[in-house]
Amino acid sequence: MISIYNLSLSSSTFEKKENELLSYISPERKKRVLSYHHPIDQKLSLYGQLLIKIGIHRLTKIHFEQMQFSTNMHGKPILLNDSLYFNLSHTRNHVLCVFSTKVEVGADVEKIENAPFEIMNNFFHTKEIEYINTPYKDRAFLFYDVWTKKEAYLKMIGTGLHDRISEINILSCPFTIETYQVEQYLCSVCFNQAHDYSIKNINISEKQIYDYITINSCIGT
Repeated sequence: MISIYNLSLSSSTFEKKENELLSYISPERKKRVLSYHHPIDQKLSLYGQLLIKIGIHRLTKIHFEQMQFSTNMHGKPILLNDSLYFNLSHTRNHVLCVFSTKVEVGADVEKIENAPFEIMNNFFHTKEIEYINTPYKDRAFLFYDVWTKKEAYLKMIGTGLHDRISEINILSCPFTIETYQVEQYLCSVCFNQAHDYSIKNINISEKQIYDYITINSCIGT
C-alpha cells in the first residue's frame, strides 16, 4: 500500500489552532517550527510533522508518543518502530506526504511558475533539456515535471541533491514515478514497481488534521 496525502493550506497565517497544535509535537520540533521567520514556513513545518504522525498511526497503530525517529547517513528521516517508509515535501501553501508499507519512497512538490531555465545545464541531463525544449510545449511545466521527478527519485534512494545530478536522466528512471497536478502545484512520488502495490490518494484539510491529532493524542511528542 502506498498512501499519498495532499494538504493545501487555507491561509499563510499562524493562527490559534496552530499554536494549540504545537503542544502535540516534541520540544525539539516545536523549536524548529518557531525558528522560521515567516508564518507560512512555520505552518508548513508544523503540518508536515503532523501529517507524518497521522500517516504512521493509520498504518501501524503506533501511538504518537511512542513513535521513534532517526535519520540515515544522508539525513533522510526513518521510523525506528516499524518497517514503514515515508517521505515529505512542501512548498508555498502545499504539503505532500507519502507512506509505503513495502518499499522506500520519495516525494517532491513544486509550484508551477516562472522556471529558472538558466540552471538546467548544472542540474539536468542533456536528454532532459531536450525534453524541456520540445517545440510547442509548456516549457515551465516540463521543467517542473523533470525537477519533481528527479527530486523524488533522489529522495527515494536517500541521497538528496548531489554533485553528479546532471548525469542522471530521470526520463530513463528504472523506478515508477507518479506525477500529478493539484491546482498550481506539480507532485511526484517515486517507488519501486517490482513489488505489488496499490495507491491511495488522500486529500486532507487543516481541520481534519486538527481533529485527528486532538482526538488520538494523549501527550505531545
